[in-house]
Amino acid sequence: VEAYKHRFSPFARAVDSRLEAGQPATPLKVRTQFGFAAGSADGRLFDPELAGGAIFDVGGYPVSFAVAAAASAGIALEHLNLTQAHGRVEAGVDVYSSAQLEAEGFTAYVDCSIDTQLSKRADIVGEGGWITLESAFGDRDLSPQTLDHFHDGQRDTIDVAQVHPFAAEADALSRALRDGRLESSAMPWDQTRTVARLLDAWHATVLAGAN
Repeated sequence: VEAYKHRFSPFARAVDSRLEAGQPATPLKVRTQFGFAAGSADGRLFDPELAGGAIFDVGGYPVSFAVAAAASAGIALEHLNLTQAHGRVEAGVDVYSSAQLEAEGFTAYVDCSIDTQLSKRADIVGEGGWITLESAFGDRDLSPQTLDHFHDGQRDTIDVAQVHPFAAEADALSRALRDGRLESSAMPWDQTRTVARLLDAWHATVLAGAN
């Protein structure tokens, strides 16, 4: 199972359940980002031979969020593709990049960086309302807690239980092994494959544009 820590928390289930119920409904637009300022440009992050760069290091967070949102909204993941991408490349490594992912009824705008601090915010806008997540990914110690759901002219602020994200991953794996399952519903294989496919396309497009 792919260890995207934000996918194993009660917070992720709260977002998924609203999208599965069509609140908001398609067509959907998702915007999310993840980035930080690494400081000195050395080490693995800045080495193209070691899969350095923003897309492969932190781009997976916004992409996995978008893929999960699409899946919960009933979008066929094989139809989700990269349609636009650009970025800033230095010494063979992408340090800042943005992309657009699309399928019929779904569009996601994602950003990532290793030289600029970005928020961990996500917005999901669709028919009948929108969801705002000021912290979509949490941190190393606690999963996110609060989401705002705007619908029918009102705002619902929902608080969910927080967990240690890495412990939640370990618990999910332990339960799967106990039950004889080879796949976790929190991060199913089709989502993992889609994330990998989109990250490869994003990275290849940005690097090709810099050459």
